Amino acid sequence: VIVYTAYLKPRTVQNIVIGGAAGCVPVLAGWSAVTGDLSLTAWLMFAVVFLWTPPHSWALAVKYMDDYSAADVPMLPSVAPMEHVVGQMKLYTAGLVVATLVLWPVASLGVVYGVTALVLGAMFLWGTYALGKNPSPGASMRLFGFSITYVTVLFGAMMLDVFLEHGVSAG
Repeated sequence: VIVYTAYLKPRTVQNIVIGGAAGCVPVLAGWSAVTGDLSLTAWLMFAVVFLWTPPHSWALAVKYMDDYSAADVPMLPSVAPMEHVVGQMKLYTAGLVVATLVLWPVASLGVVYGVTALVLGAMFLWGTYALGKNPSPGASMRLFGFSITYVTVLFGAMMLDVFLEHGVSAG
């Protein structure tokens, strides 16, 4: 935390990517604590959160890019052309969609999760393209708000699917 916050965040344009990796460690720690291993499912869940973090954070940073510039923090939207920022967001979002779809069979999830991942993924990709067509603070905040809904509904669908497909045993 100290190395990231005090040293890397104010010095590198990759601050969100590096911070995103650190922010995903709880996924692995929780999985390992419950199961005693780090299966492919755990690593895919790590990948989902990791790949979600940059487009989520950069959508917010688009609105506040002047503030990042004034604070001399090299957030991608404050140091790169908007076309490059949106291009990076599209790449991470496409990777996110792939990771969520690979997770579907690997984690033995059912139709609730699969359909949700497909629909939300298409919506997130559409949102990044929409931001590229209209790179305004309003468009960036709509995408940022959706990204919060995206991750919440995606993991909620995963839980619901597990309960429906595998049942819950009391006791």
